[in-house]
Amino acid sequence: VAVPSGASTATATGARFRLSTTTSGLGPTMTGDFGEVEDYMIQVQPSVSRDWGDLPENTSGPSYQTTYVNDGARHVPGTGTRLWMGDEPDSEADGIPTGDGLGDENDNTNDEANGITIPPLFAGQTVQIDVDVTNETGGDAFLYGFIDFNHDFVFDASESVSVVASASGQYPLVFNVPATATISGTVGARFRLSTNDRLGPNGAAPDGEVQDYMVT
Repeated sequence: VAVPSGASTATATGARFRLSTTTSGLGPTMTGDFGEVEDYMIQVQPSVSRDWGDLPENTSGPSYQTTYVNDGARHVPGTGTRLWMGDEPDSEADGIPTGDGLGDENDNTNDEANGITIPPLFAGQTVQIDVDVTNETGGDAFLYGFIDFNHDFVFDASESVSVVASASGQYPLVFNVPATATISGTVGARFRLSTNDRLGPNGAAPDGEVQDYMVT
């Protein structure tokens, strides 16, 4: 359902769902044949700006999830508290997938220029990625890292790490790079920060930031 930009967000409004054997012309009020009607009161939420990722998406075959239609990672920045990695993030209308993972940097402000230090990755070795966190929420935040070591465009559980970021400071994310990791070309890496303690690589977060990179 495409929600109109001018939809009322002030009060709850009605929603009706009908199922019937009536083959055509069934409206919201007329009598239908066998079936059911269910009514609900719902409230449309105001549109909010979000920080999105920029990993490349493929039009066919396996792909990273970056845009809304693919449930890409997205965060609501500036929700009353300062919570981000490196520089304060900007907002986009949707994910900006690009082959080099620089869509967000090249749009509006380069908010990913600082904050995450990614050294060279070597198959079969451990790597530490340091992340500068601003956390002025007064509580715990959670820092997540995902690297697609086998280049299958999926961030598997074995390709992710996380740490608690309880205050502003630098936090290490330590990955064990598999001996079988892809060593030719680049692979996707995603970093997320939020007060949500159950984030995966994709989907919505109530606060914080996402940063995407193509790494070797």
